[in-house]
Amino acid sequence: MPEFVVKVLQRLLSSGFEAFLVGGCVRDGLLGRRVHDYDVATNATPEQVVSLFESVLCTGLKHGTVTVLTTDSPVEITTYRLDGTYTDGRHPDVVTFANSVTDDLARRDFTINAMAVDVRGTLVDPFAGTADLSTSTIRAVGLPSARFREDSLRILRGLRLSAELEFTIDEATLTAMYEASHRLKSVSSERIGQELAKIANSNWWFVAGLLASGNWLEDSRPTLVHMKQGIQHLLHRPDVSPSLALAWYKTIDSLPVSDPNVRRVGCLATILAVVPNFTESIITSLTEMAWAKKQLKVARTAAQLMQAEIEEWSEARWRQVLFEYESTTVELACRIYDWMQLGSTTASRYQNRTCLNLFKQYCATQPLFKLSDLHINGSDILQLGAKGPLIGSVQRQLAQDVLAGSVRNSRQALLNRTRELIEGDGR
Repeated sequence: MPEFVVKVLQRLLSSGFEAFLVGGCVRDGLLGRRVHDYDVATNATPEQVVSLFESVLCTGLKHGTVTVLTTDSPVEITTYRLDGTYTDGRHPDVVTFANSVTDDLARRDFTINAMAVDVRGTLVDPFAGTADLSTSTIRAVGLPSARFREDSLRILRGLRLSAELEFTIDEATLTAMYEASHRLKSVSSERIGQELAKIANSNWWFVAGLLASGNWLEDSRPTLVHMKQGIQHLLHRPDVSPSLALAWYKTIDSLPVSDPNVRRVGCLATILAVVPNFTESIITSLTEMAWAKKQLKVARTAAQLMQAEIEEWSEARWRQVLFEYESTTVELACRIYDWMQLGSTTASRYQNRTCLNLFKQYCATQPLFKLSDLHINGSDILQLGAKGPLIGSVQRQLAQDVLAGSVRNSRQALLNRTRELIEGDGR
């Protein structure tokens, strides 16, 4: 355990309370996976927790949760609880505090998420979560139908865990998921979008058969049937193998992108790219899932670029595209374009990634990616006598000259060209 987590647990213990790490952090720790968030369960009430720590956010008092802000990372602390009925199919109507960590674990979704560990490393595992970890199984806690009746988002969460961990879903749990899929219509578009994004960002091929055979997508939102159609199409293509799909996932996952919007859109577009009217399908799906405007912009741009024959672009066209659009979005368009060609060629062609190679080739020789790459700026142009809108006009013309190769992107060459443009009033 990280030291900041140990200190939180010890503070509760030294004050006479119980304290356990619970949920995903225990699961991932046992699997040797990176742990992102640490959640603590305790018999201390929220008010008592607040009194023990200096910096606390009351993030979920209604459900007994507060967040302790440590110097390293926030830690959520939740009082042991029992959930009442779930009228809305997502949240308990009322929460009552429980007496033991075992009672608290009984309300959780899957056995691999229903384990707890104390500061000494002692494991509490009343529902055989470790046994399911050892057999790579996702199994609901208690009666599966009850778990999905309480919170229907657990259906998508189960599929997501299966894709992320490459675990098989227990038969009884899977049957209950199929039977409860109609309940997904009560889940917000945002939460559906979050879970589907996580599925797309993991090894989605591992659950492709389930996504193609169940009604979870169209039951979530009718327009998401586009995704189902895309997956069904891929599953029946002889040139698409699990290893190839996994290679694609790893390729997208390794994109050197600081903006996660591109990777997120790319993974979903992998599925939708083979659907007729691809552009309309992906925009409709992203809008339905309440994805951010930035993600919609990336999707639209990539789709527009793919409508052109990328392989036929001239050097001048490549230079213009790499200047007008974010290079990561152009790279995404090239990767998906190569993926789409599987139907007309062979899998080996995708391995050569024709358009991606062209992208890398032209990126290596691209003289200018954005206006700020010019070796003079607006102040330089102002000092040479340009004013107002003429400054921007000169900058844009300088960029076009550099892209065309008629002017080198050097300070002196640009200053000389600027003087010519000012004398000609920017023309």
